[in-house]
Amino acid sequence: MTTKLYLIDESAGILDEVQAWFLAKADNEGWVYTSVLRQLVNRLYRDRDYQAKRVKQGRHTAYEYALDRDQKALAWAIRALVQSVSPEEKARPEPPKPPRKPARRLSPAQRHVYAGRPSWNRQPKRDWDRPELPPLPPLPPLPPLPPLPPLPPLPPLPPLPPPLEDAPRIPADTERWEERAQGPWLPSLSSGMGPGAAPDAPPGDA
Repeated sequence: MTTKLYLIDESAGILDEVQAWFLAKADNEGWVYTSVLRQLVNRLYRDRDYQAKRVKQGRHTAYEYALDRDQKALAWAIRALVQSVSPEEKARPEPPKPPRKPARRLSPAQRHVYAGRPSWNRQPKRDWDRPELPPLPPLPPLPPLPPLPPLPPLPPLPPLPPPLEDAPRIPADTERWEERAQGPWLPSLSSGMGPGAAPDAPPGDA
């Protein structure tokens, strides 16, 4: 079977690449007037039920507004389709559907697990993985980047501080405390004060 591909041709009713992609898929699958009309009417009712559900839930967003406009355009397109299609095209039969695959039966253990739950398992339709979308157009090449300006020279580094052994020595806290403690009337810490030893009397009290 030859695969059809379409190009943009307004005289043939093809306005852009996305429409040409899905139109070729529909023709390759054998869609005819009756199948197209049934799908459009089903979509009209499906969107109406979805809108009623959203209104019942108290939701009102921009999507409902866009969906309402889509329904009006869909109803107009259905009328134009019914009026403009020739009787010969309307009489074309639909291609036979492929035989259905055998249903997947649950084991007794699975029936016990899924007892009381809905049969819909949140999975897509069998043999339907995801919509096959038209390929995106290639991205235009990026323009070349301009050359970077030369960096300015780095300033000279400051001289390093002197080594630790050449730096002025700062007395420790204990040494400064000993210097302050060795006054004219305080005992010398180097001599020590044992238990019972009396401190030296301050000058003038002897």
